[in-house]
Amino acid sequence: MSPSGTEPASAPSAGPRISPLPRGARVLVLARELPRPPQSGGGFRILHFVRGLARQHRVSVLAMVREPLPPEALGNFQRESGCEEVSTFAGDDIPGFAGEWAPMATFIRQLIGSPFPSYVHDFWSESLMRRLRQLYAEDKNYVVITRHPSFAEQARAAGFARVILDADDLFGVLMQQELRSKGWYKRKPLHILNAWKARRYERNAPRRFERVLIAKSDDKVFFPKDLRDRVVVVPNGVNVPATVVRTREVPNRLLFVGTLAYPPNHDAVLYLAREVLPILWGINPDVTVDIVGRGPATPEMIEALRDSRCRLHLSPHDLSPFYDEASVVVAPIRQGLGTRIKVIEALAQQKALVATSFAPEGLGLQAGVHFAAGDTPGEFARVCAELLADPARRAALAAAGREYTLANFDWKRIEESIGELVPAR
Repeated sequence: MSPSGTEPASAPSAGPRISPLPRGARVLVLARELPRPPQSGGGFRILHFVRGLARQHRVSVLAMVREPLPPEALGNFQRESGCEEVSTFAGDDIPGFAGEWAPMATFIRQLIGSPFPSYVHDFWSESLMRRLRQLYAEDKNYVVITRHPSFAEQARAAGFARVILDADDLFGVLMQQELRSKGWYKRKPLHILNAWKARRYERNAPRRFERVLIAKSDDKVFFPKDLRDRVVVVPNGVNVPATVVRTREVPNRLLFVGTLAYPPNHDAVLYLAREVLPILWGINPDVTVDIVGRGPATPEMIEALRDSRCRLHLSPHDLSPFYDEASVVVAPIRQGLGTRIKVIEALAQQKALVATSFAPEGLGLQAGVHFAAGDTPGEFARVCAELLADPARRAALAAAGREYTLANFDWKRIEESIGELVPAR
């Protein structure tokens, strides 16, 4: 059953920043998937959050799985993360991202009759609610942490008073950005209303939850000033390799990495293929590009990449060969929130990066020092061509970018402070 319009649990009132809880708190991490191994920025964030929390607290993980996992998979995650217990629920009753494209009557009923935006309904699960009620009966003092608003709301509905929402992506803002880039279609007025509803919900999230976590300080502007003391920045990170040896670069090869179904990445690939590459091939027809990421790829993307100089690689187990062979990594990102993991990952791999000025916003990176910027198709193509022809310049940007990433975005360093996210009453 989806959530009704009735508030199931009282929201905590806004107040001053709370001091860390003494070691040993019971923490429940709710995950939409068990990262085994992590294959996305969100998966890595979950793993390192659990690992960082387990340094100071007693952590249990409850993850949704669509198919049963072998016991050794749970045991491997438990050992790798340091949590006390890991369990799963099937989530068979979760519809997934039907949301704005649910049957019209269902969508309108949710839009009008519920205080929640569509993405809260999309992952509402009675099987999860049953598990959460059991856990609440066992221990009412759990601090619940989750990246998904629907799971956070279900924790509140089950009775938990202490819920922390890790909102490194603000879905309402992303929905508004995506709508601005689209033309007219039949449901667009309803989608605009749903996006407005999502933004109102997100703005008030610090009132509903004990804390809201974001990935970069720039995103605090999306919350009211009187609630920003309940919004805490926890940067995204990468696993920075101890050493990097680059001896396998293929001349004139570009690389784009990202989850392909994520709207900002989808837009970036289409922009690269349709607007940047034709100009770049006019300068250097030998340029090839690898598009690498978790699938699926849309028919629109496949069509845009039909040139034989574009190669699409869906859900590879290891990104290392692609980074080894790339001369330049590209991030033509024009929309989105949080941290663009692809940016810091490329720098951690000591690769020269060409990006829009938007892509590294909030990371403190300097264009011309840590990466090369291009904000129009022609400028982006020109900068790529220049870097591909200048190995010394590529090496200088790559070295500066890696040094900065190691100092600021290494998960090993971030983990050390994650345990203090759990506040005391």
